[in-house]
Amino acid sequence: MIRVLNKNHVKRITVTGGEPLLLGEELLDFLSLLHDQKIHTCLSTTGIFLSEKDVLRLDGCKPNIT
Repeated sequence: MIRVLNKNHVKRITVTGGEPLLLGEELLDFLSLLHDQKIHTCLSTTGIFLSEKDVLRLDGCKPNIT
């Protein structure tokens, strides 16, 4: 998926739901990959499912959280 985004010059992604954090580690992995590719991310969440570990991992991805 990241290759397709880069090929199409995508520079920004917004992840919404339902509740996107229900995807768990897969979502955090995806956000990390986007960050590594310098694709700006925005995550729309209630935050209710965030653990302390998730917060620390999200901090490394630098998404805008709404």
